[in-house]
Amino acid sequence: MKNKILFLIAIAPAILLRCAPGPCADVLIKKDTTSEAERKNTLFAFVGEKIEVTAWPHDNGAFDNGFHARYKVIQRIYGCYPGDTIEFIAYDHYGWPPFSKYKNAILYVSAFEGEYYHEKYQYDDVYLTKSGKWAGPYDHYYANHYIELNIVPQRIEFKDTVSFPLKKAHEVENPAWIDYPHPFYWTVGNKAIAQYGIYVENLFKIKKNGVLTARGLFDEKNGETSNTGLIPQDVQLEEVPAPDPGTAKVSAFWKKFLTWIVQGDTTKIKSVVLDSLWVCGTLFSKQRLMSGCFGAIFDSSVVAQTIKGTYIDHTVIETNLKDILPGARRKIIKEKDGYRINQIELCRYDNMGGPAKNLFISFIKTKNGYRLYDIHYTRNRSCCF
Repeated sequence: MKNKILFLIAIAPAILLRCAPGPCADVLIKKDTTSEAERKNTLFAFVGEKIEVTAWPHDNGAFDNGFHARYKVIQRIYGCYPGDTIEFIAYDHYGWPPFSKYKNAILYVSAFEGEYYHEKYQYDDVYLTKSGKWAGPYDHYYANHYIELNIVPQRIEFKDTVSFPLKKAHEVENPAWIDYPHPFYWTVGNKAIAQYGIYVENLFKIKKNGVLTARGLFDEKNGETSNTGLIPQDVQLEEVPAPDPGTAKVSAFWKKFLTWIVQGDTTKIKSVVLDSLWVCGTLFSKQRLMSGCFGAIFDSSVVAQTIKGTYIDHTVIETNLKDILPGARRKIIKEKDGYRINQIELCRYDNMGGPAKNLFISFIKTKNGYRLYDIHYTRNRSCCF
């Protein structure tokens, strides 16, 4: 009996080591060990929290600026790194690395001769959601990547408001409605507030199938593709509120409005237009809209597509509607601290299957029923000026 006890004591540490999870057991995306490129790469991708980023003294004649970074490891996404903090070297030709501006970011680093080096220019700023997950806001720059990889932007409630300052009026190179398009963002005052986002596993997927494959860290593969167009979805995740009970009423109203568009019934359309409304970011009177602008917006190319895939988004935005004429403002029904905007997207496609110049139509609830509140395009199409 004594010998059995001694034997069990002797093998207990080995049993515990075998059963205990490894230092990287919590990694989100496992390596594909059947891939030669993945077996060889030393990539570690993680959500990090900035501790410090310091610049090296600039060496005259050097092509890049060098930086030393120290980050807390919040979530391991790909690759193994056992520590709770990590230090790495970053180089940037244009100044301070952009990732250093953010408290949290997905960072991509690779090991070489005992040091970790940042994969140059590769990062994603990310934010905590109310459900405890990490996600980045919708980025129009990656719109085609979303389509190619079948990644659908999703409605996300971030723990803290994620917003970005709008560009000034004279900065026409990248106007706000391109950088922060509806419905992915709502603009309030001089801020664009993120409504849609991409979770970290899909942010990593974009890098993996793009620049990281080009750098030889992954094998060339035929990625998942989709020709369905970029249609955001109001997916019922745990952090997304339940659908509004007025959904059926909005849908019924939209069907009527859609019929009027197809039939060109401007009389009925005019009856549900506020006395002032937003058209491509400019406040229009009802008379200005109906006297000629309406035909320019709802042209034959739009009418031909109206029956195809429409999408309804129910969103409460905080605004005082101070620019809407008083007569209309008195009729609008306020809900809590904001106003419910019911937004419909006409999903139109180009010949390559990607998103074309999609049209968004927004209605607002008034004492007299739903009324047309906002019309705007995405992807660089003007309305009528």
